[in-house]
Amino acid sequence: MPKEKQPGDKGGALFRRRRFWARTSAMQMLYQLDMQKTWEPDSNLLENFDELLATDGLLAEIDAELNPDDCNKAREYAWQLVAGVTEHHRELDDMIRPAALNWSLERISAVDRAILRLSAYEISKVGKVTPATAINEAVELAKRFGQAESPRFINGVLDNVRRAIVKKQLAADAAAGDGDGAGAGAGAKS
Repeated sequence: MPKEKQPGDKGGALFRRRRFWARTSAMQMLYQLDMQKTWEPDSNLLENFDELLATDGLLAEIDAELNPDDCNKAREYAWQLVAGVTEHHRELDDMIRPAALNWSLERISAVDRAILRLSAYEISKVGKVTPATAINEAVELAKRFGQAESPRFINGVLDNVRRAIVKKQLAADAAAGDGDGAGAGAGAKS
């Protein structure tokens, strides 16, 4: 067992901390892309990702808390998140718009938009992340970087995104199962 783990930890706390820093880094890059009004990050921007994070002191914080291997894993996951959101941003925005009741995407603060896109991506595209985890992490990002109302707003919008995805999946399952899947879908509803 590695030295940095506490007895009984099994790496869970370290993994969660690494993932939080990855999400924080990705959210900051997504914010920057949104401010630049581009979803095609150029190679210079991506090559300087670590430098951009260091400017805010975030990378120094990561390096102080995690060993180099953990920092690399956090950066890799951050890259995966940024690449995924940039590739699917239109689809993610289409999920967020109806979920943000009475709010246009343009009225939502840029920080909240970055958090919403990041978490909607994790909910809809990253199979290893549960919707509850993605929503909880988004709320934590909102507490740290958003406005006072942001955590509650983010939680509500992402819960609506999650519900819409579940509803869509149930409808697809019902359409695909002309008899066999009907019993399973009915059991899931009760």
